[in-house]
Amino acid sequence: MINTTEAIRLAQKFLEAGHFAEVPLIVDEAGVVIRDGYLFAPCNSEEFIRTGNLRAMVIGCTPVEVDLNTGACRFLSLDETMELDL
Repeated sequence: MINTTEAIRLAQKFLEAGHFAEVPLIVDEAGVVIRDGYLFAPCNSEEFIRTGNLRAMVIGCTPVEVDLNTGACRFLSLDETMELDL
């Protein structure tokens, strides 16, 4: 089983490898949730996470799900995010 620190590292690596937004995304470690064998890592721009500046927010970012058994990462859909109340 993957520990929290490693799972956060995998989520960040997933974000860095994907080039999903014009602005680089980082994991918001303060918002990480672990539930039922998965780590859910919210993400957004570094400026937004560090300062809360709404002008720096990247709209439409859903959490990264990390399977704590395999290390597999993916974005949750908006529906999944709402169902999990994340």
